[in-house]
Amino acid sequence: MRTVRLWLIGAAAAFAVVGATSNTLSAQAHAGAWGEIGLGGGALVMSCDGCAEEGTYGAPYGGIAGGFTVSQQLLVGGRISGWKRGSSDDAGIRFTGTARWYPSSTKSWFVVGDVGYVAFRGVRAGGATETGGGLTVGLGAGLDIALGASTAVTPVISVSYDAIGSTSLVGAPMRSGLNTLLVSVGLALTLF
Repeated sequence: MRTVRLWLIGAAAAFAVVGATSNTLSAQAHAGAWGEIGLGGGALVMSCDGCAEEGTYGAPYGGIAGGFTVSQQLLVGGRISGWKRGSSDDAGIRFTGTARWYPSSTKSWFVVGDVGYVAFRGVRAGGATETGGGLTVGLGAGLDIALGASTAVTPVISVSYDAIGSTSLVGAPMRSGLNTLLVSVGLALTLF
């Protein structure tokens, strides 16, 4: 857990340094379709009613998104992303609508929001599969650092919450009140 905290603090500090120098980073032209692919990691906080898996874990995270440009300051679309809890077989796959808003049409900073469905899957002793699903919401911030006229490398920091609720194992109830909170830092390649 200490390693996860140190990694998150270091990534947030690097993000702050890049942001402090962003006065020289101007916004790229947004028009038509856009897409991104990204990887990252963070801290996953898992809670459930009386289960042994409660706690904080390292969690790799990745996703792909795409959509269309509404205006120079607003991009909308869809995202498929996922996380995995440490070395366990617990994982979540999110299917969300996403909106990326640039507060200034002349700067490359943005905030992003996602809402949709999370599908949860875990493998229990003996190979039995546990499943569940529910609402997921996320909020993040990022910075497009231009690599070319229509390409950027994009550091992002985000927080997302999954309200999975009850899970089942071959039709029998398993965990109840299962929720996750993921704080992650990642890097994406964005195409405009």
